[in-house]
Amino acid sequence: MVSGDKQAPRAFLALQSMFALSEAVIMLAQYVTYLPPALLTPFAVASTLLLPGFALVWAIEGASIWKMRKIRILVWSILLSFGLNLPILLILNLTVGIFVWQVLLIEQACVLCFSAIGYKREKGALKELGEATMPLCPNCGEPVRSTDEFCTNCGSSLRGKSSEERIPNGST
Repeated sequence: MVSGDKQAPRAFLALQSMFALSEAVIMLAQYVTYLPPALLTPFAVASTLLLPGFALVWAIEGASIWKMRKIRILVWSILLSFGLNLPILLILNLTVGIFVWQVLLIEQACVLCFSAIGYKREKGALKELGEATMPLCPNCGEPVRSTDEFCTNCGSSLRGKSSEERIPNGST
């Protein structure tokens, strides 16, 4: 049985994957001329409303998302992304064609922007925790928490590495 701490990230990734699939449908529809615009509009709207919100929630909420329940993740994502994208939806031309590419560019910009914000916050949190005494990843040299099983930078396993093999930052 999956613990509550692991259900939320799985639900988050499943919802994100579902809307990434809708983004793929939109991109592929550019090359299929016999699909009516009415069929593509729900995919465009769902993709526009939800994906940037997921990126925003993931970047800002970060570690607390692991303890969230499925419904809370969905509600936060919808509220935040609706607030982000309402002005965009009112301004953009709601026709299939250029609208699709605008949606994709906006989503990519949001993902990059909020991922950068999340990365900066995590780096700041590491410094506050006392980065000088934190162990380093043996693979890439990135500071890691002693409770981590995997490096957040390179993904290498930290299991089986004794504390002596993890050299604290600042010593050689």
